[in-house]
Amino acid sequence: MQKEIHEALKELYGKPVKAPEELRRKTIRKMEEHQRKKAFVVGKPVVTVAAVFAMTALLTFWQRAAFAEGVKKFFHGFWKQQTEVESYVKTGIYEDSDGHVTVSVEEMLSDQVCVQAVVKIQAEDKEGKSWLKEKHGILNAKLCLAPDQESKGVVSGRSDAELLKECSSDTVKYYAVYYEGSEWSGEMGQCTFSYFLPGSGQKKVKLDSRCNVPVYEYELKPEGNQELSRYIEPRRLRLTKLSCVVFGKNHGLFRKSKLSERILLNRQEYEKELLKQIVLSGSHQYRKTLNWSFSMGSVNEEALERYPDCDAVVFACGLSGIAVSAEKKVEAFVTEIQPETMTGIIFQNSYRTVKYKFV
Repeated sequence: MQKEIHEALKELYGKPVKAPEELRRKTIRKMEEHQRKKAFVVGKPVVTVAAVFAMTALLTFWQRAAFAEGVKKFFHGFWKQQTEVESYVKTGIYEDSDGHVTVSVEEMLSDQVCVQAVVKIQAEDKEGKSWLKEKHGILNAKLCLAPDQESKGVVSGRSDAELLKECSSDTVKYYAVYYEGSEWSGEMGQCTFSYFLPGSGQKKVKLDSRCNVPVYEYELKPEGNQELSRYIEPRRLRLTKLSCVVFGKNHGLFRKSKLSERILLNRQEYEKELLKQIVLSGSHQYRKTLNWSFSMGSVNEEALERYPDCDAVVFACGLSGIAVSAEKKVEAFVTEIQPETMTGIIFQNSYRTVKYKFV
């Protein structure tokens, strides 16, 4: 039957038509044309309207089956769906298999503060499918991105992973994995990816996570020579589509010790100096209040080399990541901020509000 349909369609259109969507559109156009004319063009084989309807139904079935199979075999992109960063997404990062299950890192975005990846876990045989069915509920807890554990001056941060249900099936699962650091670090040019396979348990591998998005760096100048705090002075800003980090000078709010990374000298004063609100401002009166994670502390060696006039991280803020909607749909979010159009940043604490211009 299928062979006869293909031959009839070849005669009808004058050439083979393989793409299901194209075939469906052409068939519908032909149906409408034939219904208007009430007859086929002279010299073409007679194909009844009923047959055309049958072909359309069959094509719809083929199309759905092909799409379902395509989801299993080819990932159409999670971070690539974000038009603001799609051209920067790296693909085909890493793959490992024990013969039963294959784990692969499909996509990656990084600015060495935040790293986002999509991980594919696919069953290759009956044993792999059984394992995936049993373990998929806890796999997100086993998938992790972190700074290279063997490096010096490792920064703190958090990692998270969520199942992408719409892309997944019984034999393949896709996970969005996200890491957000507390500052910029050259050490995040290589990250550790943790996962596990049925036959080998937990595994770790080092991945190339060097920055692959545009970076904008600004010197901060307070308007009217105002002083935000006598203890901490913002001086530099590093901004990308993924994160915002402000570096500054520590004038005595905290100090390093051998026992801990930082000791606050005056807890009450610290709470008053704590930033209450941070707003990025840009052209056309654009303003964006940041949902930030406070990270006042010492800078690492790489940051100190790049920003020699700074010895403290005033704050760090992830501007992208993964989110779960009320409908339990996992979505990638990337800030609408256009770094090149930003003109200043506003800091507010218990004492004052100061706007800093970008130089």
